[in-house]
Amino acid sequence: MPGDTEMNAANNRSQRTASPPLLRGVGGQSAMQTSKTRRHFWIGVLTGWLLAVGWNLLPYLRTRGAYAHDDLEVIGFPFVFRALGGFAYRLYVYWWALLADFLLAVLFALAVGIMWSKLPAKRSA
Repeated sequence: MPGDTEMNAANNRSQRTASPPLLRGVGGQSAMQTSKTRRHFWIGVLTGWLLAVGWNLLPYLRTRGAYAHDDLEVIGFPFVFRALGGFAYRLYVYWWALLADFLLAVLFALAVGIMWSKLPAKRSA
């Protein structure tokens, strides 16, 4: 009968979606695996962000106090967004370089977070 096949198809659809969505993760993972992956992602993002901030402060640590000898004290990597000193003592702030450094830091942090969450590490349960 034509009505029976439609009814069976409707029953099959309802059986497939019967499991609660909270227990199913993305891509067939359980909720526990998804939360662990999410936690590892955020640990990676924090690690990447701290590395990016550290790399931005490294030029400052290497040139700290250079303005006392007519040199420039700089902050920023890969783009210098603050320079202090020089023969005619001035403070230079490069806003576009600061914005570019910030965007690169965010992209780097997200990339590290994604890589950290994808690593096949031997983690205990």
